Amino acid sequence: MDSMVNVVEKYSQTEQIGLLLTPGFSLLAYSTLAEAFRIANEIAEAEVYSWCTVAASSDPIKSANNLTIIPDLVYGTDLRFDRLAVCSSKNVHDYNDEGVLSWLRHLDRMGCSVGGITSGSWVLAHAGLLNGYRCTIHWQEMTAFKEMFPELEVTSHLFELDRQRFTCAGGMAALDMILTIMGQRFGFHFASQINERLVRENIRDQSEQIDLSSSARSAIRNEKLRSALEIMEGNLETLVSIPDIAGRVFLSQRQLGRLFEQHFQFSPQQYYLRLRLDRAFHLLRQTEFLISEISSATGFESQSQFGVAYKKRFGHTPSSERKHYL
Repeated sequence: MDSMVNVVEKYSQTEQIGLLLTPGFSLLAYSTLAEAFRIANEIAEAEVYSWCTVAASSDPIKSANNLTIIPDLVYGTDLRFDRLAVCSSKNVHDYNDEGVLSWLRHLDRMGCSVGGITSGSWVLAHAGLLNGYRCTIHWQEMTAFKEMFPELEVTSHLFELDRQRFTCAGGMAALDMILTIMGQRFGFHFASQINERLVRENIRDQSEQIDLSSSARSAIRNEKLRSALEIMEGNLETLVSIPDIAGRVFLSQRQLGRLFEQHFQFSPQQYYLRLRLDRAFHLLRQTEFLISEISSATGFESQSQFGVAYKKRFGHTPSSERKHYL
């Protein structure tokens, strides 16, 4: 009898979830979360989760793949949320709707847990809601995000749960995160049942790394080549010479060159340059830093040298990149 009472009490409370959509949001993340809530209610045979979409206006809002959602509510609603997730993706780095940011701060003061999905951490950071919390973000946004908010503790984990904050690094990472949260509330078996319904092998752990370069390194068996890549990736602003890199991994310069040609069809110099230009590409698109600042941040001696290298790689100048993107 007592166990039956415990089960009823366990599923007696409904958690109210808000999904705040920004233009260009990740439809994968949104639908993944909604499916997890739906299946949770089916398994519990009770409404343990109630969810709705929120936006800056009542107008239909397009996702990153151009499918359209009509939001249920406009921000500022009197509906009380236990948890609100900002679902974002494209072009969110300059999101500056002060009304929405103010409302998010209000929700935080009211005790609501606030989180960012995929690139939603940009919105939370602009609202000042990540100060003092661990957070993560989609790997494509990572470099620019760290540059814009150097005071934040940004990890390359799949997701982060830190007190009243939750952030994740992608659409499928949102599922691992919400299943972990559900497991904390209802137990691991409950979360595993949802995972099985979705035909997934396992629930990935919070500590798994999402940094793309780390994933690429892990696929390379040669430890010395992995170490060389790590040195390059960690020194994109203050450069390390190729002879010095070779020496640090106990290879001759010729041996290092052979490894890079074998695995990447680039010389070490060419590969290092591509890493720096890739970083510059993301900084141009995701920050308002001056081109001269980006040039310096990616290890170029002058802005003109940076411009020549960038045009050779991408077919247009850094200023054209920014003008076209904006």
